[in-house]
Amino acid sequence: MVLNFLYWDFDSWLWILLFLVILIINIYFSKFVFFLNKFIVWFFGFFRKDAKKTPVIFYSLLESLKIRKVSSKTIVLTIALVLAFELAYYLLFQTGEVSPIKGNPLIIILLVPIIEEFVYRGLFFGLLLVLVNSLNLKDPLLKNTFLFLALLTQSIIFAMGHESATRSVLLGGFLFGLLFLYSKKNLLPGILAHTIHNLLMILIFCF
Repeated sequence: MVLNFLYWDFDSWLWILLFLVILIINIYFSKFVFFLNKFIVWFFGFFRKDAKKTPVIFYSLLESLKIRKVSSKTIVLTIALVLAFELAYYLLFQTGEVSPIKGNPLIIILLVPIIEEFVYRGLFFGLLLVLVNSLNLKDPLLKNTFLFLALLTQSIIFAMGHESATRSVLLGGFLFGLLFLYSKKNLLPGILAHTIHNLLMILIFCF
């Protein structure tokens, strides 16, 4: 199959718009937090007159939305891990289970990973982790169980968010979630792994 890099539709422009929003949020992150803080204080104050400050849960969630730098060791580990995952998946299942390529390949490879990691790992998984931490679980086994359930839940939601909720999407979401946890809620390793995954899927689909 020949890829059409000149293909543009409504979804293509929507992906670009979402990418620009995420880019602006990260460039002006401190101002974004400041104005969001003002809004949340007003919002809670509208319902509760004693609300004087932003609930701590929102600050914990905001940590998940910032794309931060990572060490070269983490980058190498991420690349090795995603390549090992792709190879193991192919050897175990040996299937051509690849979703049809719809849209501009450049957007699928470069922009979609950033936006999906921001939404599924940063927002959704970040919120689940905040909720788990708010339980103040003292038993390590019980806390790890809840973390695993949160990890599994976000990967299921990630798969359901795709038109073709294949096994590779589900396992991919689980892998990206693990990288998010390992990097202490940093989106960059997941974005890198997601980009490599999408690139390989397109290459497999074409060749």
